[in-house]
Amino acid sequence: MELHQARYFLAVCNDLNFTRAAKKCNVSQPSLTRAIQLLEKEFGGYLFDRKRSSIELTDFGKLVRPYLEDFWRTASAAKQIAKEYSAKVPKELNLAIMCTIAPKQLLQMLSRFRTNHPEVRMQLTDGEPQLLAIWPGNNTSSGLSVNLAR
Repeated sequence: MELHQARYFLAVCNDLNFTRAAKKCNVSQPSLTRAIQLLEKEFGGYLFDRKRSSIELTDFGKLVRPYLEDFWRTASAAKQIAKEYSAKVPKELNLAIMCTIAPKQLLQMLSRFRTNHPEVRMQLTDGEPQLLAIWPGNNTSSGLSVNLAR
């Protein structure tokens, strides 16, 4: 079972309509139907009673619905926790530069970067070419070391 199958199942449960559920899930109706059919095959029974003019949950569908709701809630909570954790991971940009190289343009660029990325801690080091070559973390000749941990 895949997470999107649970999401599609719950959308159909709420709307009792495959077309509306597909629109809410931003997928084509055939894709949603196929995912539900694969879920039914994996579970070994029909989840919906498909009639010409309506759709109803089968007894089997009613039985598994609370478990899939829990599964969806748990997965959503895990995703949110991961996102919050990722946002808290410190991001750092260390630049070693020579102050003689376009200082006005560099300051403008760094100011825009700081405005657009306030979560990134920036450290500037003024250096001479000889020092830049041996600067810690320098794996290129530019003197640029970027660590944006995620």
